[in-house]
Amino acid sequence: EALVESCPKEEVSILLENFRDTFGRLLRGGQAALTEKEGLGAALCWASVTAALLRRDNAQQQAASFLEALLKALDDDAVVGPFVPMAFRVLAPVKVESAKASRAKLPPLALQQLS
Repeated sequence: EALVESCPKEEVSILLENFRDTFGRLLRGGQAALTEKEGLGAALCWASVTAALLRRDNAQQQAASFLEALLKALDDDAVVGPFVPMAFRVLAPVKVESAKASRAKLPPLALQQLS
């Protein structure tokens, strides 16, 4: 993610093309001889790039194409298909906060009036 976020604007398309060449074939159906770790790694890396593109200015179209490829991996019976749901945890991580942290704090004036 840091690589995509910190990449100079004029070099982003080159970086994404290299990434597509490396991992794109794994997201398309029909790719055999893929270990579980390779499939998981490809799906998580693809999701990480998608998340980083969503945070970049003026990269929404590129992010949409990466997200579409990730979703298409589910439909195409790609080897990485079983790992796509786990990849969505990268895009939308689960955040669990304790009950204490979620309580609203009273403003100082309200606390003063209560005491």
